[in-house]
Amino acid sequence: MVTFRRLADTEEDLLETFLYLAIHQEDPTNPVSRSVLEPPELATYISNWGRRSDHCLVAEVGGVVIGAAWCRIYAGQVTGYGFVDDQTPSSPCLFCPNIGDWV
Repeated sequence: MVTFRRLADTEEDLLETFLYLAIHQEDPTNPVSRSVLEPPELATYISNWGRRSDHCLVAEVGGVVIGAAWCRIYAGQVTGYGFVDDQTPSSPCLFCPNIGDWV
């Protein structure tokens, strides 16, 4: 059964993991470096996590995190893809590639 809970402060590294999993891998046998997350357009989704407007829920099966959905407001900073305005949160929602193995 899938359960949902807030991301714990000690789990912020999961945001980078799930953002990386969302990157299109042209050749899955030769994945791109995690440095692909360094450009501001992607780093903005997770950098300086923990601001008042940052919120994240994780999905778990049997105590294993299989997905994450988070949102944050980008006021006066580099924005992510699909930016609307500085009052509308951006909200990536990402799940493990093998989610069918879990549910």
